[in-house]
Amino acid sequence: MIHQVSRLPQDDKYLTDILALQVAVLKAARNIPDIDIFDHATGNSNFQLILENQLAQERRFRDRREEVARWITRKSATLLKPLSRFARGSQQDKDDFVQGVISDLNLLFRPHAASLSIFVLDNAGDWQKGARDFLYVFYDLWKDPGFDKILFSRSMAGEKYSRLDFIAEFEKENPGIYVCAICDGSGYKTKTESRVYTSVEHYLPRSIYPHFSCHPRNLIPICSFCNSYIKGDNDPLLRDQQRIGISELPLPYQQDALKDKAWVAYLQRNPYNKAEHPHPYRLELRSARNVDNLSLIISLNHLYKVDERWSGVLEQIEEQAFRRLFQFLTLSSLGGQALTPTNLSSQLRTLMAITDLENVGKDPYAFPMVWLLKAFRDQLEQEKDQSSVYKSIRDWGQEIHQRWIEIQDRADELHNRVP
Repeated sequence: MIHQVSRLPQDDKYLTDILALQVAVLKAARNIPDIDIFDHATGNSNFQLILENQLAQERRFRDRREEVARWITRKSATLLKPLSRFARGSQQDKDDFVQGVISDLNLLFRPHAASLSIFVLDNAGDWQKGARDFLYVFYDLWKDPGFDKILFSRSMAGEKYSRLDFIAEFEKENPGIYVCAICDGSGYKTKTESRVYTSVEHYLPRSIYPHFSCHPRNLIPICSFCNSYIKGDNDPLLRDQQRIGISELPLPYQQDALKDKAWVAYLQRNPYNKAEHPHPYRLELRSARNVDNLSLIISLNHLYKVDERWSGVLEQIEEQAFRRLFQFLTLSSLGGQALTPTNLSSQLRTLMAITDLENVGKDPYAFPMVWLLKAFRDQLEQEKDQSSVYKSIRDWGQEIHQRWIEIQDRADELHNRVP
């Protein structure tokens, strides 16, 4: 993540209950014949009593096991049909699967240098795909209409808990983030007066890791470009055909933000590749001094192509940086001073700090812009009055008087526009 996102305490509690319920249902289903879960011929289910007995062993469901079991079996067509396919697996396979799910769920809560146990690929057995489809349905029920309050061990305000509640708490716990926490390139949401619209990313995709479909540390609202167009269902733990450990990933809600542990280099391209890359420079995310997070940066770029996307819109970022610089100098005391490389360098240094403190997380591309301003300042320090940034600002300074007239005319026009 470029930006740190805060954990969601309420959603952690509710979704942890859902994970525990999913595991309890799988435990109940692994020891009985599929016909006892769902009779495909008659549409009947004998599963409720079996599930009640399992829930009686679970502290968080014991006091309302009948109501919870009834909620599960009432949705027999969606939940129990795939569960009956899971029941057809061998006893050992099902036991290993359930234990692997429990281990993986705990690992994502407390990441360390270990590998996940469960991943369901296209060539998996039908019993595994049955478990996958059962877990899919839980997420779909969460999206719409939401989970009934009877499923939760803690009191809740409404009658349902849904994906919209998750998004609302993310907004509440992350009030200073308006852009995508992963790429910094666009807003992650749009709103009407009654609803928020956003893409909720399964960081570890549910098509491969279905047991993370409702895991609170695997879900994060991000922009649709990152979610749908760039990463899609690519496996974060598969890099160059080799599986990596979960601790090598920049996980949501876990590691410190890369914006505080990295910087962006402004690098010249090979001048002979102009046809392929018309812009002479590119941007590259790098580890900060004395920080060992290269693996996290590699993973971020492998999944979301952040460097490549920033470099692809470098002209836009440059234009925004120059526009911000012109506006800053217009409002600063430099407007009445003779322009020199020394005072321009000082203004660039100040603008870097202001952009980092006031705009990063709120304006698209503000983070790479901070380091683009540093590149401007480095160029100015080296080339003095021969630098392109100095010449651009100097030309701007020669036109400042006319610009002030235009600004004042526009101010009058805007003031007079209101009846």
